[in-house]
Amino acid sequence: MEKRELIVFSVKNLILEKGYSNISVEDITKNLGIAKGSFYTYFKSKHCVIDYILLEQLTKIEEKIKYFFEENMKLEDCIKKLVSARIILEDDDMIKRNLVIVSLFRNLDSLDKETLGLLREIEEKNIEVISQVIKKYRVDINDKELRIYSKMLNDMINSYKNFNLFISEKTRAFITTTNELREKYKEKNFQINIEILIESILKILTESVNLK
Repeated sequence: MEKRELIVFSVKNLILEKGYSNISVEDITKNLGIAKGSFYTYFKSKHCVIDYILLEQLTKIEEKIKYFFEENMKLEDCIKKLVSARIILEDDDMIKRNLVIVSLFRNLDSLDKETLGLLREIEEKNIEVISQVIKKYRVDINDKELRIYSKMLNDMINSYKNFNLFISEKTRAFITTTNELREKYKEKNFQINIEILIESILKILTESVNLK
């Protein structure tokens, strides 16, 4: 792993361990056993590392967009893929990145303008994916309706992630490790909750938006 990636890896772990507001460049360099000069060779500030992580997330979303638009896919299958992609995180790095983003949303007052802009861009990209799904199955929907329903469905998925999936059943605190999330995936109610979420989205799309 190159030094830039080691710094990013360290920052993700430190944010999950201590919280974004409680870490400094000194904490990062001590954790890695490197000089501050080495850190500044790659990043101008702690904020720049965060922006790098958020740009990673945007890239991953872009890569997955085409995944939802296979020809002749039924609406139900498309929604299942969409929800699964947002909630069932495939690897430790993806889990950490999502947990870091949750932590950032809890520390908005500490973020600079560029970081806030990237967080908004991630949300807009997620909404855009949902908009494209809706338009695939109903081409005549007007822009106002499309925006309302896309944002509503994005909020539903975010609410489940942030206030159910990413919350420890034992402590009722936000989870901070990949193992905690993997254990949640094994819980009996996890699949039931996913099915309920998918059914709720499908009901809105078929009954309110008239998708087929």
